[in-house]
Amino acid sequence: MSSPIWMSETRWRETGRQVKVGPLDARLMIFVLLLALFPSMFLLGLVVAAILFFYVLEYIGYTMANAIRKMHLLIAGKKRSAIHYWRQNKFRY
Repeated sequence: MSSPIWMSETRWRETGRQVKVGPLDARLMIFVLLLALFPSMFLLGLVVAAILFFYVLEYIGYTMANAIRKMHLLIAGKKRSAIHYWRQNKFRY
């Protein structure tokens, strides 16, 4: 049986990992806190939808930041219109 994380020796490389509560992302606790403070059926539906959304993202292999970047790429396309033409990556295939 291994010791708890606060008793074990930790390294700097562990600081880059995302915080998790069980199998879910810890950012979902904001929704759970809102549900605990203001209980309603609408908020319960919102919490369940957020948990499912984040779980599906993790199952696919995306983090929230990666998913936002991917959606931005899908919406805006690969052409970067706000960058001068000599600074754009023209030779990418």
